[in-house]
Amino acid sequence: MFFSSKNIKFLFLLYGALLLLTGCFSNSSSNNTYAKEVSVDELLQNAILLYGKEDAKVKVVIFSDYLCPYCKKLAEENYDFFKNTEGIAVYHRDLVVHTKSLPLSLAVRCAGEYGKANEMHSIVFANVNAGDNLQRYSEDLIEAKAREYAMFLGINPNAFSDCIKQKKYFSSVEWSTNNGYAMGLKGTPSIFVNKRLIAGYVKSDELKKIINEELSSVN
Repeated sequence: MFFSSKNIKFLFLLYGALLLLTGCFSNSSSNNTYAKEVSVDELLQNAILLYGKEDAKVKVVIFSDYLCPYCKKLAEENYDFFKNTEGIAVYHRDLVVHTKSLPLSLAVRCAGEYGKANEMHSIVFANVNAGDNLQRYSEDLIEAKAREYAMFLGINPNAFSDCIKQKKYFSSVEWSTNNGYAMGLKGTPSIFVNKRLIAGYVKSDELKKIINEELSSVN
């Protein structure tokens, strides 16, 4: 399926009313299923490493949209666990659902040029449905907010803005989104613990249990 800034609205219709309304899923009946046809190597393509080391035996790959409230909830509830747990590497993959979230996906990747993708990732989620309430903004205002976040992180705001406006990493976001839908993913968040798929938001205790089970199985 071809994803672009011109036809992304078609994806909303195709993937159902739930995506139209929220862009993400809460608890799903398909939790704890396995994506047998998806390799870990494929999952890591175009992924952004947030926490841990690349050689970790357990890879946690989270497909997210930056304007998805459940993605924000998942990220914030598990921040300390993701950051401090030995033996896991946590990655972000873009799965764009809301049209307005594209500048935010680009902003995180642009921040990666300065080694600050994970910091931008956290700041963006901190402001979804928070004081900034980004979902109510136009794309231009979202770009302006991203510029503010860049300045806060000590990133050159002019070069950063150019990176977003020129859509330097559009092809990476596009590929990640297309590839996620090609895997059969239906919304965000979609979480892989190695090849184990958790479709939709899951409570922190349950996610920790699944990750710890995977850690035990590979050690």
